[in-house]
Amino acid sequence: MENSGATAGLIGVIVDEPPRLNVVVSVGYDEHWVGDDSGERFPLDRGIVSRVLRTRQAELVPDVRIDPNYIPSLRGALSQITLPMLAGGEVTALLVLETNREPRLRLADVPFLQRLAEHASIAIVNAQLYDELNRANQSKSEFVSFVAHELKNPLTSLRSAVETLPLAKTEESKARLTAIIQHDVRRLNRLITDISDASRLDAELARQDA
Repeated sequence: MENSGATAGLIGVIVDEPPRLNVVVSVGYDEHWVGDDSGERFPLDRGIVSRVLRTRQAELVPDVRIDPNYIPSLRGALSQITLPMLAGGEVTALLVLETNREPRLRLADVPFLQRLAEHASIAIVNAQLYDELNRANQSKSEFVSFVAHELKNPLTSLRSAVETLPLAKTEESKARLTAIIQHDVRRLNRLITDISDASRLDAELARQDA
């Protein structure tokens, strides 16, 4: 911000459906003041931000007071630069800088800020991938814990029946224990089949995402 002369700025990531701007870093804005009646500082369907999302190009507005699309976000704002942050050709985040004092933001500031936005975009994508990896690992850990618990019950029952079978003295007891063993074997077979199917589905989804 110091290099651009901005007095306020933010980085927001576009999330959800319908999309909204999730502000991850904000400096210089009054949290209790938003000039738009909607209560949103940067709605994505209106204002300068919507133009940038549509064109995917950085935009400098030297005088926001004469821009009919400007939505007040900074008290006494004079100028604003809005830069899209792209990943895979899509706008995934926005960098917005504003000033409410002279000198105003200049066209000469844009190339430097574009390079800054590119580096920030890479960092955001890496952070998102890291979060996704953590969530995937957490899901796998929960799945492994679930499988271990589900396998333990029939295995315990099966072991008990197998160990007791040689001690059975009547044909009725042997038949009952044999039925328990067969039942537990079928349960284990179903669990193993489900695990195998889930593993194949996970591998197929991974190939499609690659």
